[in-house]
Amino acid sequence: DGTAITYLEYLEANRVSRQQLVAVDINEAGVVVGNYITDDGLARSFVWVPVGIPDQEQGLDIGSLGGPWIKAVDIADNGSVVGTGQSSIGLSEAFVWNPVSGIHGLGTLGGFSSQSIALSDDGSKLIGNSQTASGHVHAFMVGGPDRNIRPPKGSLALAASDTAGKAAERRGLV
Repeated sequence: DGTAITYLEYLEANRVSRQQLVAVDINEAGVVVGNYITDDGLARSFVWVPVGIPDQEQGLDIGSLGGPWIKAVDIADNGSVVGTGQSSIGLSEAFVWNPVSGIHGLGTLGGFSSQSIALSDDGSKLIGNSQTASGHVHAFMVGGPDRNIRPPKGSLALAASDTAGKAAERRGLV
């Protein structure tokens, strides 16, 4: 009837660390993403695909960026997963994972860290935060329109004057 609790099985943790397994999101197909601690103390992330036959269901560790920890935070309907992990040189880095190409880090906006926050439902857009070269934290998007393209000269001024004109009209000043 869809209301029974199901134990998520078959991850590499099987001793005391088995007690630390957390689901964080589920997509429309019922694929679960979560985080767990391995028997040797590493923080890892997994996807678990329900197939309706518990003996054939298996959690899949999504890998790492080379460091000892990784944390998934979101899964899209296309199976893409995002989160943050420690790179092989010790930096916190946003990542994206999918079943076809695996995991890869997204880099930063020039600073020492970045983190993925969320994916669009279809997995085509990702948002996150990154440290800039000056040390400030700034939001970023992957897969959306290129925000670094400047509008043609004059278009911003025209838009501003048009907006001011419309506001004056609404207030009854014109």
